[in-house]
Amino acid sequence: LAKVQAPTLVAHARQDGNAPIAAGQEVAAGIPDSRFVELDSANHIILGNEPAWGELTREMRAFLKA
Repeated sequence: LAKVQAPTLVAHARQDGNAPIAAGQEVAAGIPDSRFVELDSANHIILGNEPAWGELTREMRAFLKA
């Protein structure tokens, strides 16, 4: 992970049943200058009809503009 040199956004659902939040935090911590976003969801894949979708799309748009 330390060799990743690209801007990186790591988004992870707080109650993801497939991967604990600590896994996402570990990935983000291992990538220099990455940004970690914790989403209020239990889904591994954020669905368009849940509140976390709006937060995810805002974060992704801001990341892509940077």
